Amino acid sequence: VRACGESAACALRRRLREEGHDPRALWARMRRTIRGLLSAARPSVEGALRRHGVRAGATFELLRFDFMVDRRGTPLLTEVNISPNLIGKTHQDSAVKQRLLTAVLSVATLRLRPHPPAAALECRGGCCSLPGACGAAGIRPLE
Repeated sequence: VRACGESAACALRRRLREEGHDPRALWARMRRTIRGLLSAARPSVEGALRRHGVRAGATFELLRFDFMVDRRGTPLLTEVNISPNLIGKTHQDSAVKQRLLTAVLSVATLRLRPHPPAAALECRGGCCSLPGACGAAGIRPLE
């Protein structure tokens, strides 16, 4: 991390490039894996919410997906944490988690309102995001 002078994510990207792997391709594969998993689980989750009388769009979940990367640069999903640790272990870790929570709560606050402003949310496939929330919270893409 020190050699990169920035972050663990920066050091990981540098290491992947040194080993001949494309970090952008790796992140894209991880996103596809996550999308596939969430798409497969969606009907069960929505059914459970309906059975408990919870209206659509009234909930959110913060998950952490852990991956390992093998020597060929293939991401392997090792676990999904439904209760991710949000306590920072270092100054940088605390800062990242604080920005993450700020962005999540910005989106959740808008989603929980009875009628969020139409222009405030960007929804595709049942998932909504707050355009600019990550940037406003100081979160940069990992690519």
